[in-house]
Amino acid sequence: MVGFPSANGKHIVTIERDMGNAVPTNDQDSQTFAQIMEQVAVGYTDLDIMLGPIYDSDYMPFEALGYVAIGGYDGGATDENTHYHSTTDEVSFVDMDYVVSITKMVLVTVLKEAGHVN
Repeated sequence: MVGFPSANGKHIVTIERDMGNAVPTNDQDSQTFAQIMEQVAVGYTDLDIMLGPIYDSDYMPFEALGYVAIGGYDGGATDENTHYHSTTDEVSFVDMDYVVSITKMVLVTVLKEAGHVN
């Protein structure tokens, strides 16, 4: 989840990577991919990066099947967002500049992994 900035107005993203869950053989690839994503964020966006472990999210069943999993979310602003998962969760509360930065981070990371960006 991204788009709701923290109370201090910073654009923070937590990049979650596998640090030892159901399938340990995919941990290193997850950590490497997260490191690349962090480097891309620093080079292409205004995002402040935090690293954390993956846990208790939609991607965990994929990790349990051996897929490499990483995740990104808004760095704790979810706790501050009183509209999260409610009927008042509307686009007017989304910081579009923040979403653009997240989109850049993900897109450039994918292009880098595909060999289209150095």
